[in-house]
Amino acid sequence: MKGVATVATDTFRNLEKVCLSLGLAKKACKNGLIYSGIGYNGEYSKIIIHKHAGGRNIPTGLFNRYVKDLGFQSTDDYFNFK
Repeated sequence: MKGVATVATDTFRNLEKVCLSLGLAKKACKNGLIYSGIGYNGEYSKIIIHKHAGGRNIPTGLFNRYVKDLGFQSTDDYFNFK
């Protein structure tokens, strides 16, 4: 549709699948899970996902930060990897 802006976001559940596909280690913490390891770009990355997030959509700003933290150049790279 013309004139309709699309906002790039995903669910926390899909983000967890991407983290596991990247081979990040999952560790439980008080408020959720910490995924850490070598990201898409070959550098160390770490993200925290709240334990009650589940199937909720990730807010756009947080999603963009996660994409960068995981080593992707853009959201397009993230979705192409998925």
